Amino acid sequence: MVELLSTTTKLSRGQSYWRVTLTTGKIINEGQLSFDFLRGTRNVAWLEDIVGSGDYKNIREITLCTPEGEVTLPIFEPYTAFQLQRGTTNLFTGGRIANCQIIGRLEDRESGACTAVIWDMQGEQQTNGTCKHLYIDHSTTVRAFSAWREGVAPIGTLDYKVVGLRGVS
Repeated sequence: MVELLSTTTKLSRGQSYWRVTLTTGKIINEGQLSFDFLRGTRNVAWLEDIVGSGDYKNIREITLCTPEGEVTLPIFEPYTAFQLQRGTTNLFTGGRIANCQIIGRLEDRESGACTAVIWDMQGEQQTNGTCKHLYIDHSTTVRAFSAWREGVAPIGTLDYKVVGLRGVS
C-alpha cells in the first residue's frame, strides 16, 4: 500500500520513478521501503539497494515509469543497466529539486555507447503548444553523456560505480 501511494504521488506531481526486474523475477522500485539500522525505514535507493546489494548484476530489465507511460529496456548482460537523476539545490531550503531522471543500457563496453530513456521534468516546448518530457532511445556514451534537447547542459562522464556499470574500458 505504501509503495502504491509513493509511486502514484510521484506520477501525479509530474515526476518519474525507476523499476527493475531481476533474473529471479523479483521486482524492485524506488517506491518500495527498505530498512537498515543506520538510516531506519526509507525508500529504496539505487546506490544503496541495487548497486550496494549486488543486485545490479542480476537486472533483466529496467523501466522508467512516467506520467506519460512506461518505457522498458531489456538488459542482456550483467552490469550494463544504469539509473541517475539530475537536479539543482534550492538555495533557501537546501533541498534537492530533481530536473530529470535517466535509465539506460550500456551497449558497448569498449566505446561506452549507451541507449538512454529520459524523463525531463522541465521539458521542451513544442510548436503545437504542448511540452515534450519523455525522450526515448537517446543514443550517447557514458564517457560523454550528451544533451538530449537544446538548452540542457551535457552531463559528461558518468560515475560508473555509482550508477551501476562495470567493465567500461
